[in-house]
Amino acid sequence: MGRIKLYHILLLTFLSPIIAQRCKLTSREINCSGNDLNKIPMFQNTGNIEILDFCDNEIEELYKANFYNFTNLKQLRLNFNNIVYVEDNTFENLIQLESLDLSKNILEEVPDELISTNKKIITLNLSNNLFSSRTPSLYSSSLENLDLSWTKISYFTEENIVGLPNLKTLSLNANNLIHVNPEIFKLPKSFSSVNLNFNSWACNCETIKMFKKLTEENLFKIDNDINCYRENRIEAIYGKNGPISKRLNCEKHNNDSLINGIKSLEEILKMEKIYYQELRKEKDVLVSVTSLTMKILIVVIFFVGISLGILISTIMDKRIRQIRRRGIYRSDSLS
Repeated sequence: MGRIKLYHILLLTFLSPIIAQRCKLTSREINCSGNDLNKIPMFQNTGNIEILDFCDNEIEELYKANFYNFTNLKQLRLNFNNIVYVEDNTFENLIQLESLDLSKNILEEVPDELISTNKKIITLNLSNNLFSSRTPSLYSSSLENLDLSWTKISYFTEENIVGLPNLKTLSLNANNLIHVNPEIFKLPKSFSSVNLNFNSWACNCETIKMFKKLTEENLFKIDNDINCYRENRIEAIYGKNGPISKRLNCEKHNNDSLINGIKSLEEILKMEKIYYQELRKEKDVLVSVTSLTMKILIVVIFFVGISLGILISTIMDKRIRQIRRRGIYRSDSLS
């Protein structure tokens, strides 16, 4: 890649004066649109240029060296090209950049840090590319408007929006989305609208709940009925006045879920009641057994006490008789 880049720069150095003659230059703008260019030429004395237009050409690759001297550039148009590759930090030196248009190219992915160093950028257009399963996860502290329509993306999650804290508008229309969690649009603090028309929405109650929440929070405006796709058939699922699917009855579904939940709770409470009743019975049995055991123990102690008393009395009587006999024997001996 290093050799290719060096060759690219050397080639441009040689050809740039020739190519540049085909562009229209003013004190603030360079317009090279519609010139069948496959490379971006190098220009001199670009410090005052604010608009750079390379739309409708045959450009395939973008490098940092292409925009090195455009320190005051505010608008960069690269739409309607054949761009397949964007080098990391390509736009790093465009510190005044406010708008970047990369739409209508054949990009399959872009660097996450594509515009992370452009602290003044407000609008980024990436529509009509081929991202598919590589939905961009961009980072920008200033971006307000992002267009990802017509990019064939099949998912859009928290990961794809968390790096854009000041995003206000997002276009996701005409993609292959099946479901989007509406909660992710709460991450940007000033988010105001999302366009979700013409996607491959699933025909289920989750889709209805999603659009219901987005419309209630004024994040999505429904101009035409929202369609979903089921068994290769298109079915209207949500309209201006809410759910319109005749097949799906999500209110009944919710009620049934609630009823089932209540029944489950009742079953749990019933089982819990039975458990405590059994526990109480066991406790009562334990108390009864303990009481009976104590009574038996007292009786045993009582009889043991009596037996010991009788035994001791018997032993004492025997001892006393022995002592008396010895006393009689002594008296007889002395006489």
